[in-house]
Amino acid sequence: MELTLKDKIKEIVRYVITGTSVTVTTLLLLALFNSKFGIDYDIANALAGFIMIFVAFFPYKLFVFRSRSWSRKLFIPEFLEFASARIFTYLFDIVFVWFFVRIIGFNDVFHFTLSHFTEGGEEIRGMFPWTVKITDEWVVKFFSMVITTVANYLFSKLVIFKKGQYKNKFENEDESNNANK
Repeated sequence: MELTLKDKIKEIVRYVITGTSVTVTTLLLLALFNSKFGIDYDIANALAGFIMIFVAFFPYKLFVFRSRSWSRKLFIPEFLEFASARIFTYLFDIVFVWFFVRIIGFNDVFHFTLSHFTEGGEEIRGMFPWTVKITDEWVVKFFSMVITTVANYLFSKLVIFKKGQYKNKFENEDESNNANK
């Protein structure tokens, strides 16, 4: 079934809402691991991304692409393809950030700290319970996330949650299995 323009726009809006939530959560995990726990930026980036690969599957499956089947024959291929595509784009993200930050040296040109200081120089904790420095590492991360977001949408839309991709393939098998019972 071909989606109408209105349905396509709704799907993109759902993708943006879900993607924004996933992105913000990933960045908060990254900030928590790096700034609060002092974990190296590369390791914190890897850890945050790995966690979100598995957490993100369910909102994309249910909310964005409206794939409601929990049949093992549908769920397992969807999950494996989603995880594979996300791992691929996640590895791209790691290499992209590493290359521009560590090899090209695109880091510490500027930074912005998310905390407040009084006129006397005392720090007042702002919206974060810790200080987060927004450096060029974060700028590179942002650009990498834009690229991976577009790639993830295309993988999800055209391959993973393609309407009827597995449904038609397994529908006849399920019907014949039920008829034999």
